[in-house]
Amino acid sequence: MAPRTKPEPNVDVEPWERWTRDVCGKDEPLRLHRIFIEYAKTNPRSLRVALIRAAGLTGKAARSARASGGLYRASQYWSWRRRADEWDKHNARVEKAAFDARRAAARRRRLDQLDKLSDALGLRLGELAEKATLEGLLKLHAAEQIEYTMLKEDEPDDVGLPALEDRIKPPEATDHKPDHEPEP
Repeated sequence: MAPRTKPEPNVDVEPWERWTRDVCGKDEPLRLHRIFIEYAKTNPRSLRVALIRAAGLTGKAARSARASGGLYRASQYWSWRRRADEWDKHNARVEKAAFDARRAAARRRRLDQLDKLSDALGLRLGELAEKATLEGLLKLHAAEQIEYTMLKEDEPDDVGLPALEDRIKPPEATDHKPDHEPEP
């Protein structure tokens, strides 16, 4: 008897899909493919658990079930370990893409919230600055009013300063004689 060669897919097909004559020249039995699907779902990989799940065994039947040598050889022949690992890698890529999409969406939501908060804060700070400026001007005006009401009406505004005439004296009218006369 000639050694059986392992089938390999000759077209693009996902490794966890059932291999048929179109894919690799041979048909993977449907019963074995159902066990393979359960095998690919188990972690850690277990032919026994895959057989129990695929057959729907429970109780005593599940406890006494054992994977036969034929099932073990079939798993090697149809490259179940490699195909299951490919399935895991595919699922990891899909989950990572979904996680990255959720993370990016959450980041966009947070940035939108920060933009809204920033706008609201900017408006509020503008209002506070305007109010503070207005309050400052009102306080200054009130202080000046108090200061002016304290001045007596009969006192001149320039209290303590000499009169303007005293500060700036007009020039006296005199004959102007130079200190020295030029010699002829």
